[in-house]
Amino acid sequence: MMQMLLLLGCMSGPVADTPEAATERFLQLMKEQRWDAVAEMFHPDEMKRFHGMFVEILETLESTDDEDIEQFAAIFGVESSADLKAKTPNEFFAGLFGTLIGMAGGISFDKLDVLGHVVEGDKVHVVTRVTMSTMGFSMTQMEVVTMTRHEDKWAVMMTGKIEGMVQAMKAQMTR
Repeated sequence: MMQMLLLLGCMSGPVADTPEAATERFLQLMKEQRWDAVAEMFHPDEMKRFHGMFVEILETLESTDDEDIEQFAAIFGVESSADLKAKTPNEFFAGLFGTLIGMAGGISFDKLDVLGHVVEGDKVHVVTRVTMSTMGFSMTQMEVVTMTRHEDKWAVMMTGKIEGMVQAMKAQMTR
């Protein structure tokens, strides 16, 4: 009987507490466009840092009376940096990604493959292949999802691409 239970357990799919299983869940939530649940998978410190970067952008725009502030505030789903500060990092993330995906005409995540991982200190880099389509074209690209342990689960770390995008936005606005 015990052998049968172990066999059934092995056949049930990836172990729930592996970086690969967490990445599969993360990608599935993205595919379903459940941005609130995607936000929950990030490390809380990363979400606070992400939120703070956008607060700083809006504060910069407000301090310079930039005419683009209304456009950026609308994308961020707020009217001011004070409104943005009042949102939790996860609320902001979910709203922002919902807006950005909508502005892009929608994105369909067609195929999501988790290929393996590489350990680097306390972080694990999970290699994925993602095929997505939007506006009539499809593309496949390799992505790396970096995970770290937080409390009792794997948590996603922010990518350098996202940080770079935010820094580029900030640099563009301060010219």
